[in-house]
Amino acid sequence: FETFRQFKSVFGSAGEGKAWHHIVEQTPGNIQKFGARSLQNTDNLIKLPHGPGTIHEKISAFYSSKPKFTNGLTVREWLSTQTFQQQYDFGIKTLKDFGWKP
Repeated sequence: FETFRQFKSVFGSAGEGKAWHHIVEQTPGNIQKFGARSLQNTDNLIKLPHGPGTIHEKISAFYSSKPKFTNGLTVREWLSTQTFQQQYDFGIKTLKDFGWKP
């Protein structure tokens, strides 16, 4: 799909108490580097519980944090320098680290 809106027009909302989660984030830089179709598809979008204390909230907070390995960048900023595959692999690892079961 060319946009997240188009994706949702086919697949609908994620459901009550859930949100669609991009494994590789849909940042402007990622859209420019990788193209929208690589981000807006069922290989890159999964449903996660959403709201306070959920895995989705915890991952979002982690991506805004500045752990030592990012050398002063947020995880999100650090990831933006990686390839699509590196971002995807990191996203899957992060999901699992926060308790996601595929």
